[in-house]
Amino acid sequence: MAGTVSEQMDAIVEELQTVEKPLVVLDEADKLSDQVLYFFISLYNQLEGQCGLVLCATNFLEKRITRGVRFNRRGYQEIYSRIGRKFVKLQVVNDEDIAAVCRANGVTSTADIGTIIKDSDNDLRVLDNQERRQGMNGEEIDWNKPQRVTIGLPSKIVPRIMDEWLYRDAPVAMTVRRAKTKGLTLLIMELGKEDAKGMIFASWCIQQAGGTAKVDIKPL
Repeated sequence: MAGTVSEQMDAIVEELQTVEKPLVVLDEADKLSDQVLYFFISLYNQLEGQCGLVLCATNFLEKRITRGVRFNRRGYQEIYSRIGRKFVKLQVVNDEDIAAVCRANGVTSTADIGTIIKDSDNDLRVLDNQERRQGMNGEEIDWNKPQRVTIGLPSKIVPRIMDEWLYRDAPVAMTVRRAKTKGLTLLIMELGKEDAKGMIFASWCIQQAGGTAKVDIKPL
């Protein structure tokens, strides 16, 4: 989106005003700078009563905002008042949540899901690592050795994939090819044990396909 910050802000507000009951959800809000938090005050003011705004974060955000109010830091009273002066604590991840994440990422075997649930200890970060080791097709993958990951997904979402790839500063070397199947494009990546950013990007690509992605992983 080109233009000044003010122009971009106006464009965002105009777009949200065309949507019925929009909801903006921002993850990892505890990592935002004060300046970015002020941005959401402005967004809230312009869309009050028209758009929902959810900031997802660790409990550090609550401590940070509460401390900011206590010491009268600039902008924190406004932030505090706009989130309703309350914080909602979500329930911890349970076995059903873990199983749903596994199935969404292509791990469907009951035995494999049971193993992942046991090893993850309801920690999504551990779960992410377990899924990488298990492989998207349910097979045991030796990530100590380089692997060629081929992802087949609808051609219509490839522009979005490429935009994200560029936005993330090309986290993995990737070849894009037209598949033999009409309307399908192949993303070919070479990943290994140390390619955390590449693995995360590959998982994101698969998720964008909404369950229609075809994944093949073979050792180099």
